[in-house]
Amino acid sequence: MYLIFKLCNRTDNSYLPYLDGENVSRYQLSWNGEYIKYGDNLAAMREAKLFKNPRILVRQIPSKSEYAIEAVYTNDQFINDRNSMIITNINVNAYYLLGIINSRLISLWFLMRYDKFQRRLFPQFKVNELGHFPIPSTSIENQEKIGRLEKELMSETNKDIASAFEIENLNRSIDECVMDLYKLSEGEKQIVREFEI
Repeated sequence: MYLIFKLCNRTDNSYLPYLDGENVSRYQLSWNGEYIKYGDNLAAMREAKLFKNPRILVRQIPSKSEYAIEAVYTNDQFINDRNSMIITNINVNAYYLLGIINSRLISLWFLMRYDKFQRRLFPQFKVNELGHFPIPSTSIENQEKIGRLEKELMSETNKDIASAFEIENLNRSIDECVMDLYKLSEGEKQIVREFEI
């Protein structure tokens, strides 16, 4: 018999901060103050290294917005539930990859390819679908450019009083860079810019 011990207070070092899927948002992690006893008591314990190394968490349930994919970069030690997929062993600039995943273009591609919102409740996507996301190969310079913009956006998003104007400008700049990487025509870019749910 396996038991899951979730608490609001840490009783010993085997209890680690715990994240539900709802705690993973686009560029933000929240925490409900819960801990989970991480050890043999778990029926499907995953390797601890998944939760210690730099990684991108991707929420399985997309948002009904032009930015449907909700992903965030972290290197903090949290145990997340299976409602967030974990991307580790990142072989490109992690912030570049985050920018591609969180872009308006990838949201549009994802919604057109998988048509998730025809399912009214919990239109979640799976790891194998995440594995099919088209991530373009590009120069280190392009990766660093998008990575810098991503860091600025994460910083602005996580401020106590964030500037909606600055967030919109950074999103637009990242989206333009991403569309350039995919070599979209001006007409195709306009379709992406005007895309709304």
